[in-house]
Order: sequence, then structure tokens, then C-alpha cells
Amino acid sequence: MISSTRPKMKWSLFLITLMGQCCFITGQVYSYHYVNMNETWSDAQNYCRQKHTDLATVNNMRDMKRLLRKRPVNKEEAWIGLKKHTDANRTWHWSLPWVEYKENKEKWTVGEPDNQIDVENCVKLHNRKWQDVRCSRELKFVCYNGKNASKEFFPINEEKTWLEAQRYCRKHHTDLISGVWQLNKSRDENVTVSNDHFWIGLFRDTWRWSDGFGSYFRHWDVEFEDQPENCAKIMLDEDGLWRNGNCTEKKPFFCYEERTTVTWSPSLTEPSRDGSRRKPRTPRLLSSGWDCATPARWISGSGSATRWSATKTGTQRKPMNATCLEP
Repeated sequence: MISSTRPKMKWSLFLITLMGQCCFITGQVYSYHYVNMNETWSDAQNYCRQKHTDLATVNNMRDMKRLLRKRPVNKEEAWIGLKKHTDANRTWHWSLPWVEYKENKEKWTVGEPDNQIDVENCVKLHNRKWQDVRCSRELKFVCYNGKNASKEFFPINEEKTWLEAQRYCRKHHTDLISGVWQLNKSRDENVTVSNDHFWIGLFRDTWRWSDGFGSYFRHWDVEFEDQPENCAKIMLDEDGLWRNGNCTEKKPFFCYEERTTVTWSPSLTEPSRDGSRRKPRTPRLLSSGWDCATPARWISGSGSATRWSATKTGTQRKPMNATCLEP
């Protein structure tokens, strides 16, 4: 059994380079460590909190690629820091990282979400309204591409389950269409599929990260079923898809340590918290030692500037994958 003593997280902020009139900041947010010890999920968590920061949290596909670079060649799977909380309420999230879900009953069909047939954790759009349905249902879908300035939305008239649609969009574009801003913009551009029933990137679950941060990024295998196995493991192949496993099984695992810098350039226009594409302001990083104990502006790993708050007592934790900027 490994001691559960947890070290205090530390921030380390660096101003890397100033180029002309532009500020270009580069770095990695998390440093991942593969631990070749067979432990239960809980013992792996304790080890990571004692030796590093915590079991690995993954915020986006960029993190996934960096974590997979640490994988060994002779192992099949390993624990990460995601666990299902069976006593928690299911909460809605958007598939695209950093896009925030805000409750709006007007967006739903009357009486929805109703969880009417079995467990309905995924959402389709029909007649411009949201309806919760089973994720295993096969529907057409719309992908969002944040790297294509001339065309952002791609209707796919091939029917897939929600997870299959998500994987297709991430492989060929950026993600499933996510956020009210994207949905409104696609509607204004008359983007739809042939029968007007299609998946959007909204889902709900009770899975939470070990470090307590609210990352909603998920990378499940397309055959994933939310069954009693409550801990997440990553398959150590080139895709790095996740499956749920028995928490008492012993496996190697990934830890992370915080290395809080960001990558930003004036041309970056990744989605902000509402799903829109906005160019961030030029950030001014503070020197090492700033504790972000007063309301401050933060910049996320995608470069989106936003305002968060943190307190000296820690009652509000810092945002994931984000750097504290000057108030």
C-alpha cells in the first residue's frame, strides 16, 4: 500500500520569447510519466500524488499525443486519472475541449431531456431543437473544423453511433459540432444532413478526473459501454483509446506533473468557451511566485483569454491547462 500524502501543487510561469511587436509563448502544460509498476487504481493515485502531482489528466488531443509518446512498446494498457462516480449527478459536456455547457431550456424539445429509453446520454438535433437519445443509436452528424478558415462545418450523411461520429470528426476534422455559437452559425449557413436528424457534440456522464479539475475531454473506444467497471485505462497502441476497467486490477499507470506554460501566437483562433473562434489578447505573464490569489485573467492552453478567480484558501481551484495572467 502506498502512502496517500499529496504534495502541494506549484505553478511555474515563464516568459519565453518576444519577437518584434508580437508575443510568442511556447511550452508544455503537463509533463507525463509512465510508471512501470502494477498497482490498483487507488494505489496508483496515491503514488502519483506522493511522487508527482496526480494520476494523468488529459485535456485534449494534444495532451493525448504527448502522453502516448511516453508509452512503452511491450505493454497493452495503463491507468489514467479518470474514474466514474456512481453517486454523482450526470452532467452535460461538449465534446470539443474548453467549450462550456450552459443550461438553456429553450434549446431543448419540450419535455427533453427525458431519459425515456434506457439511458440517454447523447444528444441529437432535430428541427433546431435538442433531444437526448441512446449513444448507441446510429445517426448522421456534423463535424467542426477549426483549422479550415474557408469552411468550418462538414455534414456527414453516413450513420454512426455517437462515439463513432466523434472519432470520425476528430480524425478528419477537429471534433463534433459543439457549443451554441457553432450551432447557430451552422444554422445561419444552412448546414444540415439529409433528414435533419443528426448528432451534436453534447453528452453527459459521471466520470471525473482524480485531480478534481473539470476537464470534459473523453477519448473512449467506440465499443465503450458505461458498465460497472469504474476506472479508465488507456490502450497503449497508436490510437490510445480508453476503456473502463475494474479498479482493483493491477496495471502500470501514467502520472503527470504541472509545467505551466502555453503555446500562443497572434494568428491562433481556436474555440473559446462558447465555441466561437476568437483571437486572444497579447498575454503578459507574471514572474515566478505569483499565486493567483486574487481575481485574475487566465489564458487556456488553446490561447483563449478568459477571466477566472482563485482564492488563497483554495476553495476555487485554478482552471485546467491554463496560465495565470496579470489582473
